[in-house]
Amino acid sequence: MKPILFAILAALFWGISPMFEKIGLKDIDPFIAVVIRNIVATICIIALLGVSGRAQELLVLNKKAIFFIAVGGILASFLGQLVYYTALKYGDVSEIVPVSSIYPLFAVFIGLLILKEDFNIEKLIGTILIIIGVLLIR
Repeated sequence: MKPILFAILAALFWGISPMFEKIGLKDIDPFIAVVIRNIVATICIIALLGVSGRAQELLVLNKKAIFFIAVGGILASFLGQLVYYTALKYGDVSEIVPVSSIYPLFAVFIGLLILKEDFNIEKLIGTILIIIGVLLIR
């Protein structure tokens, strides 16, 4: 399957899930919702790991890679998801989802400042469009 199809499927899944999450958050604390979400995701990932026959790959990972993936998990899957669910519980899906999707803006700045990536006109225009989009939604 072409990478663009995977990206479209990811966008589809990410676009549909807030509806279910908003409904579920009606009667559940955001922290408990994150716990449930991660337990279910972990069960699915472990099942897929077993079916795919790739479990042995876990034994040969280097410590540096594990550290950086773990930090990313804490930032995105725990802290990010917790504050996102809190926003989703009390706000409108049509506003919270687009505003929370400005993360590429932060990624561009981190890429430039920390990873020393190149800045070009396309990144500038994209950054400006993200800001305009958020202002229009608010």
